[in-house]
Amino acid sequence: MKSIIRNSIAYLVLSIALIGAAEMHEAISYCSADEKVKSAEELLQDLDRKMIQDLSYLQQKADSAEVSEFFREDARADDGISYYHVKDGILSDWTDSEPVLNEGLLMSLPDSGLYSLPNGFFLVRSASNSSNKFVALLLVKHDFAYENRYLKNEFNPKLGFAENFITDPKQGIAFHAPDGRVMFKVRESDPGVYVPFQLSGYLYFISLLLFILFLFQVGKTYFSQSGFHLIFFSSIVIVARILMKYLDIPGVLYNTDLFNPRHYAESYLFSSTGDLLLNSIVIAMISLLVYRRSRKNVSGSSNKFTLLIYLPAMIIAGMLLHTLISGIVLHSKISFDVSDMSGLSEYTLIAAISIAILLASYTLLAFALAGPLIKQRLSYGQLAFILLFFAVYASLSIFFNKERKEREARKVLAQKADIGQDFIAEHLLSEILREIRRDSLLWNSIRMRSFGPDQLVSYLNANYFSGYLSRYEINANVFDSSGRNLYNGVYPGSITYYNDLISTRGKAVQNSDLTYIQSDNGRQTYVSRLDFEYKNAQEPVSLVMMMNSRFFRSDIGFPELFVSGPAGELNEPGEYSLARYHQGELVYQYGSFTYAITSANIEARPLKDNFTVFENYSHYLYKPSDDLLIIVSRPVRGYFDLITLFSWLFAFFSFFFGLSIITYRYFSGAALRVQSLTRKIQLSLMFLVILSFILIGSGTVFYIYKKYESDQKRSISEQVNALWFYLGSNFGLQSPLSQSMLSERENQLNQMVRNLNVDFNLYDERGRLFYSSQPKLFEQHIISERMNSVALHEIKNKGRTQYILPESIGRLNYIAAYAPFTDRNGSVTAYLNLPYFEKQNELNREISGFLSALVNIYVFLFALAMFLAIIISGRITKPLLLIQERMGSIILGRKNEPIAYSANDEIGHLVAEYNRMLEELARSADKLAKGERESAWREMAKQVAHEIKNPLTPMKLSIQHLQKVWKENHPDREKLLQNMSETLIRQIDALSHIAEEFSNFAQMPKARVQDVELTSVLTSVIDLFSKTPQMEFSFEHPQIKCFVKADRDQLERAFSNLIKNAIQSIPEGRMGLIRIGLGQGTEGFYRVSISDNGIGIPENQRDKIFRPNFTTKSSGMGLGLSLVKNIIDFSNGRIWYSSEYNNGSSFFVELPVSE
Repeated sequence: MKSIIRNSIAYLVLSIALIGAAEMHEAISYCSADEKVKSAEELLQDLDRKMIQDLSYLQQKADSAEVSEFFREDARADDGISYYHVKDGILSDWTDSEPVLNEGLLMSLPDSGLYSLPNGFFLVRSASNSSNKFVALLLVKHDFAYENRYLKNEFNPKLGFAENFITDPKQGIAFHAPDGRVMFKVRESDPGVYVPFQLSGYLYFISLLLFILFLFQVGKTYFSQSGFHLIFFSSIVIVARILMKYLDIPGVLYNTDLFNPRHYAESYLFSSTGDLLLNSIVIAMISLLVYRRSRKNVSGSSNKFTLLIYLPAMIIAGMLLHTLISGIVLHSKISFDVSDMSGLSEYTLIAAISIAILLASYTLLAFALAGPLIKQRLSYGQLAFILLFFAVYASLSIFFNKERKEREARKVLAQKADIGQDFIAEHLLSEILREIRRDSLLWNSIRMRSFGPDQLVSYLNANYFSGYLSRYEINANVFDSSGRNLYNGVYPGSITYYNDLISTRGKAVQNSDLTYIQSDNGRQTYVSRLDFEYKNAQEPVSLVMMMNSRFFRSDIGFPELFVSGPAGELNEPGEYSLARYHQGELVYQYGSFTYAITSANIEARPLKDNFTVFENYSHYLYKPSDDLLIIVSRPVRGYFDLITLFSWLFAFFSFFFGLSIITYRYFSGAALRVQSLTRKIQLSLMFLVILSFILIGSGTVFYIYKKYESDQKRSISEQVNALWFYLGSNFGLQSPLSQSMLSERENQLNQMVRNLNVDFNLYDERGRLFYSSQPKLFEQHIISERMNSVALHEIKNKGRTQYILPESIGRLNYIAAYAPFTDRNGSVTAYLNLPYFEKQNELNREISGFLSALVNIYVFLFALAMFLAIIISGRITKPLLLIQERMGSIILGRKNEPIAYSANDEIGHLVAEYNRMLEELARSADKLAKGERESAWREMAKQVAHEIKNPLTPMKLSIQHLQKVWKENHPDREKLLQNMSETLIRQIDALSHIAEEFSNFAQMPKARVQDVELTSVLTSVIDLFSKTPQMEFSFEHPQIKCFVKADRDQLERAFSNLIKNAIQSIPEGRMGLIRIGLGQGTEGFYRVSISDNGIGIPENQRDKIFRPNFTTKSSGMGLGLSLVKNIIDFSNGRIWYSSEYNNGSSFFVELPVSE
């Protein structure tokens, strides 16, 4: 009890200490906005000093090879500083392409200060000598034209600003340049309600766990005595948890992303993954207390009333549990797709832990409520079966709820497909229309009738509809003020067609001259009308463009970089296929599934909730109108996915519950060492399976990753070579690109991009951009028009024919490959750049697929190992257990059976040695028994002779005295005769008593073994002595009946001897206190204790008390305790004692429980 109280206080103290540490960390780590700005200014000054030192170094080494080496090394630095070397007015070297500027701007930059470039604000430092100019630009803050998830207008991370710092010229804090001038005024925006987990959050969470441990210890110690106390304690804990949720205590924890409802929210109490985990732990604590309470009352009997309460209670609890686990899947964004490991997150782990805890809690409650029905503890086999059941149930629940959730998502996707707008194209087209309005060359060409309809479309394609917009086919017409088509004979002849189309089927795009045309042909169609008035009062014209999406399109390049804000979401998820049928005919399809030309067959198939399955695909049919049918399809999730999920969950549950049991036993003070050889063998085999899984899995994943890198490089190299050969064959590129005109080749290059569906860039021999399939990257000043300096150096100076390296645009990371074009003399004429977006999802799928297959195999191997471990350990330990059993049953003086074992192995040798020792022991036992019998009888003969001599001497003297008196005719001879006769009778009685005691010891009556109830035996014996004066008796015993196999008369005789000895040990003048106790002893035994407050047993006599001739009393033969020991031994029990001189003795008797 004291140790439990100490542990409880330790948990509470440690919890309070962690709360204090969390608060201290919050106080120390808190930094005001002013302090953060000051810290950023100091970091900026450090970077500025670095730029000054580097420029001084470059100025000193201006004409040496060390300058080039500096640029190569600094190109790999990640400090936001860009260096440039201008030699004789020509840019000769640079470290990166972050700042957007040309040579002219570079030469005109000031020596120092803040400078605004198209993509950001930079701190400038420069140094010059006669023919060299070195410029350093330190990025202070990005300033892109728009933002998305890749392009962020944020400060240089090296300045230490958090992402929520923004510029505010009105309310901000002055942010100074190193020269003291104000660059910006900045302030902190609201970072949002939820922030990432930090140290204080971890400390608070651990303190909560420790506090729950404290509550568990308190509940176990003080509130588990009765059901009412336990209900009262549980109610307090639940109310406290609700108040904690209502008040958001602690705030530091509830402000973290763990408690963000966007990940999971089902109800008020279960509104985040953090609440789910905490509630699960609280439920587990209460369930464990209820279970522990129930185990103390296993003696109750089961009846129909118990079953009537148990079954409904477990059904209701099971329904609540199922609803909660289903909600974890249905009402969350948590991924449980173990076939795609990249989609799993820390929230998947938290959800899996919560499910495991909830299932364990339900099991504890089930066994607690079924206490009268289940009276034995669970074995390891039963625990393994429960784990198996957990994994089966959880995997089925998650799998089918995922399918249910996915079907709902597919319905939403089908409805979105009916809308059919392309938000990426809308954003890009809106910007292009503004540029077209400012294109004087276009409008002048229209005015001069220089463009025919084909030339107009070619011009628009070449200048505007490249990159992402190349997926649209353009139809353009020009109309005069009366609405007549200026291109005679071209349909439509009047602008009325487009006006009617816009008015009847159009949907205006916000803040744009663009209109989305709703159609049933599966194509996305947009119409734009641009009215233009000339300054010289010439008749105005209207340019009308209709843009129709091409069939079977695919993304090519950097579409999301061009989209501001939330429009950057792609329309078509990769795992789905989609088809649109208009009046039963296929007008559009997307994805990997090949649809039929007509919808008749698929519509004729039986449907269940508009779903059907064929060709290993699940299809959802959606009919928004009688003429339109939309089908959304995806591959069927087979039983292999279910088996994979089961395997992962079984492995996770095994690990989690194994760790939980070890932790619980550790904190409960139980021994963790495995004592059984059988368990050691079983655990060793399982450990080998787990270790082999870890080694093989990690080794294979490493191999897959390396192979992926190798295959990726080979794929990039092959693509570069193919594109290089195609360009070289069709465009020559034998002369320097700087001498070519882009207008001469641009149409051909654009057509090639559309045909090959590929993105690439061409740089001239000096590394300046000549052509890009994504010109908006450079037109919108996202990156500069210079190629990567490292690639330029590696190819130009080291003669590489190809160079591959990682690059990034904002936060978009990709692989870039470079290859040179050369003339006949080997001089570089151009550089080809091919961006390659890593197919990380393919790698993740490959690794996930391998791990899933491996887990499936190893779960089977684990189960097989458990089965084999049980068989093998049983076969190995069976002879050992037999030896143990036989050794435990060895009784000297009785024939002991040898062990039959035929195998000639180590155990066979051990068995043979055991059998030999039995024979030796039997011979030694015979000799010892014979010697002991002779010795015992000699001792007994001496004792008996001594006891007989004592009365014989006074008898002889009395007879001699009587003879003398009789001869002398003494007057009182009659009286003397009477006295002497009485003395002789007393001495004869003493001899008879000696003979009786010896007879009782030498010849015990045959025992009559039967079921004996100990409480009644002890009660009857205590009643015999209860009237003894100056004696007080106490008897403690359980309420249940304790049956043993023994002879009732002999047990009464044994306990009577022990109690009589206890009474006789109490000295005169001392109030006697005899305490008798009955309870559970070692496993399979009941224990009886008889304690007194007598004189005790002297130290030098304690090893003799069970000898037949030992006594500490002035009379008797000392056979009482020896008789007791014989009775207990014959009953297969054991007896021992403890004694403290002058304070009393305690005798303990253990007797085997009657089964």
